[in-house]
Amino acid sequence: MIDRALAPLVRDRLARHLAVALVGPRQAGKATLARGLGGVYFDLGQPGDRTRLDVEWERVAREPGLVVLDEAQAWPDVFARLRGAIDADRKRHGRFLLLGSVSPSLMTQVSESLAGRLSLVELTPFPLWELPGATPADHWLHGGYPDGGALDPSGFPGWQEDYLALLAQRDLPTWGSLPSPGRSTVYCA
Repeated sequence: MIDRALAPLVRDRLARHLAVALVGPRQAGKATLARGLGGVYFDLGQPGDRTRLDVEWERVAREPGLVVLDEAQAWPDVFARLRGAIDADRKRHGRFLLLGSVSPSLMTQVSESLAGRLSLVELTPFPLWELPGATPADHWLHGGYPDGGALDPSGFPGWQEDYLALLAQRDLPTWGSLPSPGRSTVYCA
């Protein structure tokens, strides 16, 4: 695992804020970075984790350590619960780390429910200077996504083609943008 340069900033924000949202594109490494910070982890994109969090909410809200909520945009009901838990003990910093892909639905929920309670940190795919031994040409060709060729060039270009196609089919419609009819494949040069 490559240490992300943003990790100290996330730790600092957790020490100084009630909660932190780590946002960025899918597959940029948000969950990997968060798991490296420790704490109790819930993937809200998984029905089982949502059920577990629902059942254990009272205990989780009192958890002395960090609670990581991945794919926070997948379960909008969690934002009201977070607001209540944070407001009940505004002296406890760094209780919650929310992970999510930058999307209008996530940012709307954050701004409506958690304004003034949360610090935002944006994680990008790997920049060149975080990739040991990578050349500018490698980075230009493969980009910074861990699975897209930045860490293993054999994934290029198939990973990028699949990523863009799924992004167009899954995310764009939820953002209010619809792909053109008859165009279900995105090609990379």
